[in-house]
Amino acid sequence: MQSSKTLPLDQRFNRCPQCGSHVPVRETYCTACGYPIAAETPAKPKTGTLIRRPTTLPPDQEGNTVFEANAHVLLQFLPSGDCLALPLEYPTFLGRGDGPPDLEFLDLGDFNALKHGVSRLHCRLERRGSCLLIADMGSRNGTYVNNEPLQPHHEKVIASGDRLILGSLHIAVSFSSVR
Repeated sequence: MQSSKTLPLDQRFNRCPQCGSHVPVRETYCTACGYPIAAETPAKPKTGTLIRRPTTLPPDQEGNTVFEANAHVLLQFLPSGDCLALPLEYPTFLGRGDGPPDLEFLDLGDFNALKHGVSRLHCRLERRGSCLLIADMGSRNGTYVNNEPLQPHHEKVIASGDRLILGSLHIAVSFSSVR
């Protein structure tokens, strides 16, 4: 082991952010001014600059239950903010893993679905006329719309701005017209 006399200066001392004095690394307060000293930890990564603007849902449609023929449903997964746009030409089942080959299926595995208690075949989203419907498919941990639990296999109309919870996976819903 090297003695402290042979170690470089930056390994034997920290610099006080208050007064700039050199403080021995074992000290927790500056010996000159009393300011608290935190040892630097090189293993902590620094926050990088985003290369894209954060995605937000359109606020003007909130509470609207009319799901127009040319609209997509936007699902925003929280807290990540990741968004998916679904045209919903056919009923789409949400779950995890490989869905049945004869059904439109959205695998939520990339959103930690297993950790959040999402069932393999959790719920169904379906366009019917000018409405968007959701139905729980008998999932183990349930489906909630705006904190209200759905009865398995009973449909509920979804409005733009509603919040879904699949197990404990939170999803904000919005409608977006295709231009």
